[in-house]
Amino acid sequence: AHCRLSIRPRRPADPNKLEPISGHSFGRSRYDVERPIAAIRRDILSRNMSEVFIKLERITLRDFEESDRAAFLKYQTDPRYLRLYDYNSGIGRPNELFDQFLQWQSEDPRQNIQIGIIERASGRLLGCAGLRKADDDVAVLGLELAPAEWGRFRLALEASVALVRYGFAT
Repeated sequence: AHCRLSIRPRRPADPNKLEPISGHSFGRSRYDVERPIAAIRRDILSRNMSEVFIKLERITLRDFEESDRAAFLKYQTDPRYLRLYDYNSGIGRPNELFDQFLQWQSEDPRQNIQIGIIERASGRLLGCAGLRKADDDVAVLGLELAPAEWGRFRLALEASVALVRYGFAT
């Protein structure tokens, strides 16, 4: 299913406040210990931020690739999915969305990200998630799972938590 919420970042009193992030990878580096948020931010911002890659135990959140298009179109045109949205069953709109997600990857700085949720064991596209800048202090989080994955609430929660952490760290 699809969930959407607004996130208004709190300004921490201490930018070096420790936050546990064991088990999550941001970018291509793994953080296995508690680190100050400011240090994580420095590390991420010192890299090329044109790529989003978050490796979790069961899933990887990463930028879409052209090879993901067929799986994206398949679930976007599934009759179960279409019952939730008010557009026709053609592939025009999903193709346009996918093109938009690829185009966002080239923006500098990136204001919007929409990434695939990939099952690590099989490499299957399970859905997508995104952060979009609404204004200076607000980002909107969206997440959807392919109809075949509906009911995998823990997976959706893991992806959401990782994406929120990524958003605050960048």
